[in-house]
Amino acid sequence: MSYEVSVKRALVTGASSGIGAAFARRLAASGWDLVLVGRSAPALHQVTDTPAEILTADLATTEGTTTVSERLTTTDHPIGLLVHAAGLTTAHPFGVAPLTNELAQLQVNVVATTHLLHAAVTGMHARGGGAIVLVGSTAAHWSMGSYAASKAWLEVLAGNLIARAPETGVHTLLVRPGFTRTALHDRAGVDNSGVPSWMWLSPDQVAAEALTALAEGKTMWTPSRR
Repeated sequence: MSYEVSVKRALVTGASSGIGAAFARRLAASGWDLVLVGRSAPALHQVTDTPAEILTADLATTEGTTTVSERLTTTDHPIGLLVHAAGLTTAHPFGVAPLTNELAQLQVNVVATTHLLHAAVTGMHARGGGAIVLVGSTAAHWSMGSYAASKAWLEVLAGNLIARAPETGVHTLLVRPGFTRTALHDRAGVDNSGVPSWMWLSPDQVAAEALTALAEGKTMWTPSRR
């Protein structure tokens, strides 16, 4: 079953680099109007050659989360697709990582995500429908850290959104990439030197497969046979 979003305007979080930037470039190339969300306006301006609405916001803060939530619910230049790629991780196990790092991760991966998804679903439902792409992780199925726990939480919530699609008119796709070469781990100081090179995906591969899965009407997708 295929799926097509009627309003060709996408809001992409985590758009300044990595998977979010890869989604933004591919959507721009397909003729989408874009709202790019990230902490650095200069970095967001460099993502694509096409004009885009730049929304500078830090999802680790209440102010940033509110800014993006309000943009998702506005009826002026409405959003037809939310690509939620923003995320945060820690470098150490729970109980070893500082509590401040754990709470920052929780704020971005769970609290901000809750606000954004609630805003997106209610706003899209009121306008007759839309679509959401959530960047989860295979870590929800094999890892035991707090990052994996936040992605497991996302999987459960995504399942609820998927089940309610006939009621809300909002199609949800949960994407589960494995190891992907982004700045996420580098920023946290995670040592991935022991991960074999063949296990790594590129952000563009993740975005390409996810958008194909979305167009085909899939609700869950794990990029590549890896």
